[in-house]
Amino acid sequence: MSSLEEKLAAVRARARAKLPARAAAIRDALDALPQNDTPEARDALRRLAHKLRGIAETPRLRAIAEKLELGASEGSVDTLRSCLDELDEAARAEAGTEAQAPVAAAAPAPPAVPSSSRTRALVVDDEESILRLTCLTLERLGGLEVVSAQDEQSAVHALREDGAFDLVLLDAMMPNTTGLALCQVAREVGGHGRVVILSAATPEQLGWSWPEGEGPDAWWQKPMPAKTMVARVRELLAG
Repeated sequence: MSSLEEKLAAVRARARAKLPARAAAIRDALDALPQNDTPEARDALRRLAHKLRGIAETPRLRAIAEKLELGASEGSVDTLRSCLDELDEAARAEAGTEAQAPVAAAAPAPPAVPSSSRTRALVVDDEESILRLTCLTLERLGGLEVVSAQDEQSAVHALREDGAFDLVLLDAMMPNTTGLALCQVAREVGGHGRVVILSAATPEQLGWSWPEGEGPDAWWQKPMPAKTMVARVRELLAG
């Protein structure tokens, strides 16, 4: 593998290794729910399931995480408990996939994103592994100059103070803010190019909508293969 592919694989492996701990955190939150059954506790549980969806690379695990997130949103404790054992098993299996899978031959990289010294991207995500993976992809495969932010304060500062970005990639759900709220900041500031929200869920699943012209230019589902992301960025910037 090339140096870039090795780095991307290492980041994915670290994310996969966290899956059993994520499953345990969801179980702990559910076990605590009878003593603290509040909207805030249910929202915290939903966010844990949503974050799990964001790093799930197999259809099986994504389906389980989606079921958990919907169960938390609907207040269905029975639904949540019914799939926890399946989640534990799937998370352990996926955590070991990286070590067992043979190394595949590298596919040709897509053409680089049309770029100049001023082609800049802002990537915002509170999940460190996803943030690093996205930044590496855009920098090394896409040829963009990338600025990253991991929380609301640094994201707002970048949008207001760090000059114009040709591309703004926003995580949908973060502590204290959302990608939609940060999209509105980007629109208010003005001067930025395309805005994309990355999420494991669809807008409909999150119950989100926005007036025409005020929302993102695109909504992409994660996790997304690196080469697919570069191809979509190239198409979006060329449009």
